[in-house]
Amino acid sequence: MKISLITPVFNGATTIKATLESVASQSIAPLEHWIMDGGSIDGTLEILQGYPHLQVFSAPDQGLYDAMNKGIARAQGEVVGIINSDDSYAHSGVLAQVLEAFKTHPQADMVYADLVYVKGDRIVRYYKSGAFSKKGFFYGKVPAHPTLFVRKEVYDRFGGYKIDYKISADYEFLLRTLYVAGLKAVYVPEVWVKMGVGGVSTRGLKSLWLSNKENLRACRENGIKAHWGTMLLKYPYKILGLFKKS
Repeated sequence: MKISLITPVFNGATTIKATLESVASQSIAPLEHWIMDGGSIDGTLEILQGYPHLQVFSAPDQGLYDAMNKGIARAQGEVVGIINSDDSYAHSGVLAQVLEAFKTHPQADMVYADLVYVKGDRIVRYYKSGAFSKKGFFYGKVPAHPTLFVRKEVYDRFGGYKIDYKISADYEFLLRTLYVAGLKAVYVPEVWVKMGVGGVSTRGLKSLWLSNKENLRACRENGIKAHWGTMLLKYPYKILGLFKKS
């Protein structure tokens, strides 16, 4: 089983080197690592030239999820992982653990783990994904998307990410595949990703409001009865992550 990695980036010169180095440090190398660049002008492309093994596609796109979809379409591996340009793998054994999880659970359609939010070298929040259940999903136990590794055939069957979402296309994808279609996801209780604070989903109250609005829309589009109160159920669990730092 081979893993294809995808990194969407647009003007990520200040962070992408750490992302690439975390991939290079893996004990098991991916089959390929696609960099889907949206037309960076800040020196990102010059940095990428220092990593000749990468497969780089650079052209204007319609945002983060459009870039992800374009990378997925190009992926040749049996498993696809997405590592954003301001995130990095937490240790050198992540990809090995991914393959071991699929080997141990051959019926798994996807595997995932925990992540930590970091500011510089400091952990500011621990995101514990938890084992998936339909009930737990609305109480905050949602697979952390940066840790998600999905069989390519799942994307081929169910499609990718809806590009008219700004923040929550990953939430909609999980609703569509896990909650509605009942695919099998396996949780690995390890930290796989360090996520930089300040990304598209971590930018304050406006981002929070948009995220919940899109989450509610995702529920309705997938035939799930939900309202604004439903969206609030996840916050007690999320708040606990602020107090757990390791």
